[in-house]
Amino acid sequence: MKRPPRIALWGGSDEARSRYLAAIQLATEEGPSESGIWNIEGRSPEATRWLVTASAALSDRKPVPLATETMTWRVHGEVRRLLWRGRTAFDLTAVDTAALSSEPFDEPTAEAIANADALVMLYELGDDAAQSREAFRLLTAEAMAACGARLVRSRLPHPLAVITLDFDRLDVLRHAIDGRWLNQAPTGRRLPCILDRDALGLLRSLSASTEFDVPKLVQQKFVDDRVSYHASSARGFPLIANENFDPVRLLGVSSPADQGDWQPPLPINVLEPIIRIHRAAQRSSRTARLTRGRRP
Repeated sequence: MKRPPRIALWGGSDEARSRYLAAIQLATEEGPSESGIWNIEGRSPEATRWLVTASAALSDRKPVPLATETMTWRVHGEVRRLLWRGRTAFDLTAVDTAALSSEPFDEPTAEAIANADALVMLYELGDDAAQSREAFRLLTAEAMAACGARLVRSRLPHPLAVITLDFDRLDVLRHAIDGRWLNQAPTGRRLPCILDRDALGLLRSLSASTEFDVPKLVQQKFVDDRVSYHASSARGFPLIANENFDPVRLLGVSSPADQGDWQPPLPINVLEPIIRIHRAAQRSSRTARLTRGRRP
């Protein structure tokens, strides 16, 4: 039986990474979306218990317990495209950032990276820039050594999604507003959003003046047309009485959390980047099979 694609996720603090993973569960509970109907479940009792506990904590706006690198989750969905309907699935593993702090890599971390069909990199403003840069260097070096002949123009062949975390933070919002990258959904609850086409500009603004210039480093190690940029919010924003978002309420407060009247979190652009990178991994796999089939 063919195994589902494997996606390895790393970056950000342990707290932010765990919060993001817990938000995936809440995002699936929102019901059908343009990308289909999705669910997430643990691949072990430990991962299942963590998912239940972590998503409940996030929903109650309490600290989320930390995920560990031993946990893997199966994300599966029913995809609808015009007259076609099908099922798909992939495995998602969180790589422990602490394991990337020194050489040599421990075996589980090296294996998760080497066997991944796609990678997800999380960026968190305020994370230790020097440590994050070193982790990136070690991760890409390990992955390149494992890829060998699969490298493309001396770069990693993996599809990569780079996700800026927690754009609901006021310091991130200021960058988004100053750069005119902050938008508001035209329908539904009119939640704030940062379109994928604007996510690279935001990330450049956040990281360019630090030791961890993410877009520059990504360009050196990955194939440009296999990289996508996104911005997400695991916690969402407060809603007014009619369950819509009022942008005026962001003005004159020290942080969004000071506004009160929070509803249960409504994650923004949390699940979508993962689905997109899964589809990119599928396309890459099909292309590789076709290329092998043409060889004499």
